Amino acid sequence: MPLLADPNYWTAPGAAEAGADAMHRFEAHLANAARGVRSLFSGPITYAAAPWEPVDWRVFDYVGLDAYRDASNRNNFAEVLRAQASAGKPLVLTEFGCCTYRGAADKGAMGLAVVDSDLRRAWSAWRFRVYVRRPELPVDG
Repeated sequence: MPLLADPNYWTAPGAAEAGADAMHRFEAHLANAARGVRSLFSGPITYAAAPWEPVDWRVFDYVGLDAYRDASNRNNFAEVLRAQASAGKPLVLTEFGCCTYRGAADKGAMGLAVVDSDLRRAWSAWRFRVYVRRPELPVDG
């Protein structure tokens, strides 16, 4: 199963054409969510977008961007951020940073990919049990 957080999943040849309908539905979902939030909350709102997500920022008060520098954008990272700020709204960096092992800076947001998949599955199951309060669920499943 591909990692949806991996920019290569969204930017692979043919991905744009194959995902156009899904992106339109996603944008409609964000607009609907923003309307719903505004009906209950009077403060400013944003969405924490990955850099490759096409977001219609007109429905938000801030441009919210998960901004990870990695090997693919190290030479133009500042330009990528400036381009996002050109939406005419204040830019908020909603995620940034990297892991602390040698070579992690080149992996950016995917720095956690170094974690063993069995351990990652166990961690996800544990979080699900804690947050959903279902202690009867097995950790390995």
